[in-house]
Parts: sequence; C-alpha cells; structure tokens
Amino acid sequence: VPSDKVNLRFLLVNGRKTDMLVDEANTIDEIKKMIWTVWPDEWEDEYPKAPDCLRVLHQGRFLETGTLESKSLTAG
Repeated sequence: VPSDKVNLRFLLVNGRKTDMLVDEANTIDEIKKMIWTVWPDEWEDEYPKAPDCLRVLHQGRFLETGTLESKSLTAG
C-alpha cells in the first residue's frame, strides 16, 4: 500500500469483495461516491440506486461522517 493511501476492502453480503486505494483525507460521502462510480461490472446485479444507499462499516461500527483520518484509518 502506498504511504499516502488507505487500502479499503469492500464486501457485499453475498461474499463478493474488492479493494480500493483512497486518501485518508477523503470523507465517508466521497468514498461512497467513488465506490458507486467504479462499481465492478460483475456486480451489476447488486448495483445500488445511489451512493447514499451504501453503508461503510469498520470494526463493527458504521462510518457515517468525517474523514478516514478522523476515524483513525491512516495511510500506509
């Protein structure tokens, strides 16, 4: 993982997964928009209606607002 990025792993409830590198300064809303924009073609049957339909979960907590850095998810 580059020292200026955070590696996020995205999982669907059906077990599909993918990784994405993002900046720690990205907000949760920005990340949801990024995920929605680059949604994998093979996941088309699970495509959400809008970015706000996505939920970001980290260590059992839903992340709703703020940046990754403010949630103690730092680069590297």
